[in-house]
Amino acid sequence: MMLGLMQQLISLEPEVQELRRRCIFCLVPMLNPDGVILGNYRCSLSGRDLNRNYRHPRKEVFPTVWHVRQLVQSCKDACQAPDSFSLSSCRFSIHPSKEATGRVVFWREFNLTHSFTLEATFNGSRKMWWVSAILLIAKIE
Repeated sequence: MMLGLMQQLISLEPEVQELRRRCIFCLVPMLNPDGVILGNYRCSLSGRDLNRNYRHPRKEVFPTVWHVRQLVQSCKDACQAPDSFSLSSCRFSIHPSKEATGRVVFWREFNLTHSFTLEATFNGSRKMWWVSAILLIAKIE
């Protein structure tokens, strides 16, 4: 999925060129390849869920999370563009289980309004639940 996103972002399509002109894209790769290689999809090799430890990560325990926070802070410090969107005017709820996730912490602590988590599937799409399908790498890149 990340490869497909990167290929799209470097394409010469006019819409993508305009996006690159207006936005800064910061793509963070999978932070837990050590855990994924053992079959975990959220936890690191230590068995800790990295995405629930963004609020106060200790560099020694969660180095990847700590460094991502530093990256976001440096981008925030370097990009003091005027806001064209008022997040405080929006209403949405955050489930308590999501309070320490990266996107919520980055929103609360760094006022980062456009933070997204790109998630994959284990079993295919719910849109076509009646069809048994194998997902090919080329389809999900």
